[in-house]
Amino acid sequence: MNLNELNPTQIILLTLLISFVTSIATGIVTVSLVNQAPPVVTDTIHKVYEKTIEKIVPGEQTATVIENNNTIIVSEEDFIIEAVNKNSESLVRIYTYVENKEEEEMVKEFVGVGLFMSEEGDIVAQRKDFIKEGLEEKDYFISFNEQEIKLILDNSAENDFIFLGLEELGESSTFSNIDMGDSDSLKLGQSIIVLGGEDTDMILTGIISNLVRNKIIINKTEEDVIDLKLSLEQEKIIVEKIETNLNPRNSMVALIDMDGKIIGIKLDGGIFTPINIIKETFDIKKSLATTEE
Repeated sequence: MNLNELNPTQIILLTLLISFVTSIATGIVTVSLVNQAPPVVTDTIHKVYEKTIEKIVPGEQTATVIENNNTIIVSEEDFIIEAVNKNSESLVRIYTYVENKEEEEMVKEFVGVGLFMSEEGDIVAQRKDFIKEGLEEKDYFISFNEQEIKLILDNSAENDFIFLGLEELGESSTFSNIDMGDSDSLKLGQSIIVLGGEDTDMILTGIISNLVRNKIIINKTEEDVIDLKLSLEQEKIIVEKIETNLNPRNSMVALIDMDGKIIGIKLDGGIFTPINIIKETFDIKKSLATTEE
């Protein structure tokens, strides 16, 4: 083939063909050389490549390389274990002494399980555990640091629950109080845990099967009305009882959500008193005690 006889179109096509072949050959040679090059050289090439990409892509100011991207899957079992560990130290077992007529001596008897409401040792428990025949006038105590601490029973209010305080407490003694949730925001079908146990910690898992709600009227002060632009009376929906699909034994007391927060205290069977009602009563009790002092 005589190159002098080629027309302009043929010359352009021939030039493109030669460029294409040359590019392929150059790529093959480059890859071979890079594979045979020392690690220092390849690292430098990679760095130059990364810097070039950072400059080309608009709007990106940093380049992030994610290595060992592991996906962590948290199961419901993990939430249950964490919730139980969080609240087990807040459980407190309450005892009394009863007469053993056969042996003519006083023996320790389990009464019920309570929960620490405060670091100072305030306890909430089921009222029915303390109104059994023969137990009304008994002395109650808990075991703490291998010592028996006598309890003071507060029977001033007619509620489904009852408060107890410590008769004596050392200055350095503190207790693991519960973390309270919001029982008015609970949902049907929500997963729950029931914690308690006479001798050792026991749990049951289930769901909320019913919420007994009620509408109440909150009376606002004139100051609140002016500052918050509210009416003197405001309606609020509260949960009065929590029903579950469980039937825990009497020694199981605490109703817990999957965040590990206490949302209720056992009332009867699978029914629980919402923690918001208990907290409101407890706050009033503490406020009155402070005023009397």
